Amino acid sequence: MVTIVGNLIDNAIEAASRVEVHLRADADAFVIRVSDDGPGLSDPAAFGKGWTSKGDGRGLGLALVGQAVRQLGGTIEVAGSAFTVRLPL
Repeated sequence: MVTIVGNLIDNAIEAASRVEVHLRADADAFVIRVSDDGPGLSDPAAFGKGWTSKGDGRGLGLALVGQAVRQLGGTIEVAGSAFTVRLPL
């Protein structure tokens, strides 16, 4: 959970001036939503190791998020600059 929430918030803070974090439990999943007022993300390769838009020596955060979400049997959706993670309860 720390890997997922921490990296999503860190990326949002670097990309924007306003960041929103919402956590909730639905009937069947824990939902994490992190959004910001930045330019957003449209490249699905961003969850691959080494992908970055921030320069050399970066590119691990979203890869770690993707790995943790998969290990927990969850899903992640990206719509512009909003990331929504669903983890089964």
